Amino acid sequence: MYYRIDISKNIIKKFLFKFCCSLFKRSCNEFNVLTDNKNLDTLFQKNFTYTSTVLPIPHILKNKRNIKKNNNNYNFSLWIPGPFRPDKGTLNTINIVNEVSKNHKFEIKINQGYKKFFSKKRQNVTFIQPNLNQKKYSEMLVNSDVILIPYDHKSYKYRTSGIFLEAISANKLTLVSANTWMADELKKNNLKVLIVKDWLNSNFLELIEKVFFDKKINQSLKNMQQKYLKIHGPKSFIKKMQKIISK
Repeated sequence: MYYRIDISKNIIKKFLFKFCCSLFKRSCNEFNVLTDNKNLDTLFQKNFTYTSTVLPIPHILKNKRNIKKNNNNYNFSLWIPGPFRPDKGTLNTINIVNEVSKNHKFEIKINQGYKKFFSKKRQNVTFIQPNLNQKKYSEMLVNSDVILIPYDHKSYKYRTSGIFLEAISANKLTLVSANTWMADELKKNNLKVLIVKDWLNSNFLELIEKVFFDKKINQSLKNMQQKYLKIHGPKSFIKKMQKIISK
């Protein structure tokens, strides 16, 4: 059984989960609960009596980022990937776009679902069609300077983001919301500076200009990229699954 989101605070879901686990244990010789991150695994162990195993995350996109020389005239290309959904940080995204539209040094791409929130056309804001195919998605990610992940912290406290994995594995400067699994990952890799506490009252544009060319930040990001490429990815995921199945 694959356990990817925290349901411990929902009495009904918790009861149904325990009931399903009980049924599986009766009908199977071997019963395994799988998670995709250590935070969720630790929380699971506190709330349930079943043992669990952390799997690698298959989302990986290899890419080498070419850092251009520091230039006061450099124009930054930002992208907020993903669908238009409340848990993806709707209000945060609106605040980000409002801030970016005031600064000609930045351009931003967001999902077309947000278009209804903006009555006036903005020169440096591009709305992207939903459901990009893998090729188009990869091109968008590779051609963006900075990836913004302003997700709702309550929804992503124990939940992983495939987009985050792909951005880091592509060596992209990535800013995330505080109190999320993504923020915890950045802290572990000396990249706390990329965590945004409040997208409404944040100087994240100034932050981007400051850290984008910073050698220390870029080295920490490269180290994190290499770590992710080693730990995660389809091959690592399949290898771990095969090991579990063969027991």
